[in-house]
Amino acid sequence: MLDAMWIPEQARSAIATMSEAQRSAHIWITGTLDVVYPMLYGLFFINAGCRYWPKFTRWIVRLCAVLVVSDLLEGVVQLLALLGWADLLVCKLLLTPAKLALFGLGLMAIGLGLMRRLISPQDESLKANHSKRIIRSE
Repeated sequence: MLDAMWIPEQARSAIATMSEAQRSAHIWITGTLDVVYPMLYGLFFINAGCRYWPKFTRWIVRLCAVLVVSDLLEGVVQLLALLGWADLLVCKLLLTPAKLALFGLGLMAIGLGLMRRLISPQDESLKANHSKRIIRSE
């Protein structure tokens, strides 16, 4: 719920309206799943991105690192606010849009790379399999 909110006032009001059970659940989810998930999708984006766009490996790794770090920092900011320890929700003005934009960019890069690979296979084994399919269908 808080992951998509980047305006601090909205996040503050959402936290203020949460019951103690909701706040507790949000703390647990943010502290566990929201740590594992960014690492998993970061590794997926790096693997798929480097596979489909090998010329841009350095950029892919750097952008994925920024993506994962921004998502993890956003989680820390949310945890601090949910626990009532510190109000750093103003950081979400930068962290959340960066995370969402980089995540969307990663999805687009993977989608375009997959379409590119299907239309024009670069790997010799893929070309061989593709030509066998064409010969069989004729």
